[in-house]
Amino acid sequence: MLISEGGTLGEWKSPLDSNPDPWPLVRRVFHEQSREAERACRKSIQTNEMGRTALLLLGLVVCARHSEGLSLLDAGTAAGLTLLLEQCRVRFHKPDGSALADYGTADSPVCINCRVPGVSAGLFGLRRPSGFLDVPPLLGRLGFDRRPVDLADPQEVLWQVAQVWPGDARRRARLIRAVDQWRSSGASLPPRGDATTKDLLDLAQKIPRGDIVVSHLCLSTSGSASLRKEHAFKNRLSELAQERRTFEISVELVDKQFRFEVLDWAAPKTPRILLSGRCHPHGTYVQVESTTMDAAS
Repeated sequence: MLISEGGTLGEWKSPLDSNPDPWPLVRRVFHEQSREAERACRKSIQTNEMGRTALLLLGLVVCARHSEGLSLLDAGTAAGLTLLLEQCRVRFHKPDGSALADYGTADSPVCINCRVPGVSAGLFGLRRPSGFLDVPPLLGRLGFDRRPVDLADPQEVLWQVAQVWPGDARRRARLIRAVDQWRSSGASLPPRGDATTKDLLDLAQKIPRGDIVVSHLCLSTSGSASLRKEHAFKNRLSELAQERRTFEISVELVDKQFRFEVLDWAAPKTPRILLSGRCHPHGTYVQVESTTMDAAS
């Protein structure tokens, strides 16, 4: 439908808006382009949500306070857009809009806001809200995915845009700006890999310097197969932690809520929780429930 109408459907919000009703377009596309529609229905849902950068950055800030040097291994990175976190502007703020901390590039076209209620600037290692802060330096970084997304392919870019909810023009525009940023950075297609197998250990060896942070979003879903996958992933993390200092940044659906956790695998069998709470998977908010840092409001 984006191809048919030049992307106008993505601007549709609700039947109460002044925008055209999209259903005639939907029916026409499925009738006139049935083969293309059938292929689209078989494609996997795999988003490059830039808001996740806020969750990744907060996790790195926490890990950096326990390490002298970090490397990042992003499992399920899709196209790897969030690996360019220094090129974004990420603002953490209180519910009233007042700033807690700003990171990244002040004039970046990719702006991300994350609400963090009930905490102080101490969560970010600050005595008080500050100006722009540097993203924790990374000694190496690598993303991988079972089905990497090639943003050099215009059709893949359209598919990524199509997965933004209709009517959410802000997220859609931010994604397009992030794709442009990815292209200008000279980034390449991430390698293929499965975090539940020895791929995790093999790929970690490609970034051998420093302590390693393994990040993941929605690795698990539900059912017995998901539990087996989660168990296999934790086993790989435990094996990795026996080779080098390992941290984990986790965003997973648990009991119908998205949970955000930052863990230290210094003791491979019993990782220590550095921070935990609820979050939105798009990074719009984090509700911190426990932390080893000063998070008093």
